[in-house]
Amino acid sequence: MKRQRSHGNQGGFTLIELIIAMGIGGILLGVVTVMLLQMNRLTILHQDALRASHQLQQAASLLNRDVVGAASGAVTASADGVTLTLDILTIPTFGAVDEPITTTVTYVYSEADQTLRRTDSLGPSIISRQVTELDLGPSGPISSTLWVTMTVTSPVHEQQMTLELHRRLDATPPE
Repeated sequence: MKRQRSHGNQGGFTLIELIIAMGIGGILLGVVTVMLLQMNRLTILHQDALRASHQLQQAASLLNRDVVGAASGAVTASADGVTLTLDILTIPTFGAVDEPITTTVTYVYSEADQTLRRTDSLGPSIISRQVTELDLGPSGPISSTLWVTMTVTSPVHEQQMTLELHRRLDATPPE
């Protein structure tokens, strides 16, 4: 006597069920991929904004420190950019009777390569890149207040700052 097998108790998926599951899986994978790409673009935008902000803060910090300590200074405009030259007084040691030392610090903005360079006794260094605009006011000696407007532009972000920097009026060079 032959036995017939019953197919009703066998586990498994039909071809239709597998195709539907693969379709749902493909849609979920597509959604996750799009979300990851959007997060990557957003991260790039935030990094770009952070980089621009960092460059502006670094330039503001150095300019403020140097202008506050400047005994004198001058702005010179040229066809290639603008230059700020500052004579800064420093006291060699705290409490000593020594005369202050005058150090010259120069800021040079080059429109050609969009950089702001700072040169002091240690040599030149780039303090900001992608500077599309720098306004240090009119050419000539700086007064007790120096207005600085600087714009940093990257491929997807632009940030601008305006600073009002005050020199110490009692910072005069020794005679």
